[in-house]
Amino acid sequence: MLIEEQYTNTILHADALDINVLPPSCSDVIITSPPYNVGVEYSKENKDSDALFYEEYISKFTDTWLHNCYHWGKEQARLCVNVFFDNPRGGRTLMVGDINRQALKQGWQFRSIIFWTKSNGRRTCWGSWKSATAPNIVQACEAILIYHKGEWKRKGGTSDIEGEEFKNWTHGIWDFRSEVASNIGHPAPFPYELPKRLIKLFSFKEDIVLDPFMGSGTTALAAGALGRKYIGIEKEKEYINLARNRLGLHLGA
Repeated sequence: MLIEEQYTNTILHADALDINVLPPSCSDVIITSPPYNVGVEYSKENKDSDALFYEEYISKFTDTWLHNCYHWGKEQARLCVNVFFDNPRGGRTLMVGDINRQALKQGWQFRSIIFWTKSNGRRTCWGSWKSATAPNIVQACEAILIYHKGEWKRKGGTSDIEGEEFKNWTHGIWDFRSEVASNIGHPAPFPYELPKRLIKLFSFKEDIVLDPFMGSGTTALAAGALGRKYIGIEKEKEYINLARNRLGLHLGA
């Protein structure tokens, strides 16, 4: 048995900042949306976990999990990271650029960016209403950064993407609705459509898909439904239970 197989189709109660959670080279594709550092209360025990000083968030938190993912990725692994474009807390900073810098530092090679436009995105802040004094620009979209480890072109495997899907999804602007937190029971879930597209576009059916910030289990749900194996890491026990319940309901896992 390959060493990574003992970890597949499981969600580990662990921290993505701990490199020893998984063995090296255990995943083919990594799909995740890390905490955005915007003050979301993921845990009542640690209410400030998503409210770090920005420099600490980038140079310590982000740098560490990107390093660990590089360690966990096989040669020719792909990394797909869903993030905000800018940092709305403590001054306006191009967060997507800072995360990209840390990814390159850790050895990841940049491939592309996908713009996810939220069909149900709403504006909630206009700044100086009807005045040039200080208007706020609010994006109803997020970024999905695509990286690879080693060569981009992978050896052949079994693909299951349809022709129309391939044509539509290789266009770098995706338009679908965001997920409603209250429908899932997690404060920051992403929609099923996001990992579904990334899995079909960037992985083979034999692949292992890793999400180091598993949350409510959506990446695992999509991977399992599409015939891939999955590995999840989640440090909050509440969300592990939620993810396992969702997997059991939809996949019988």
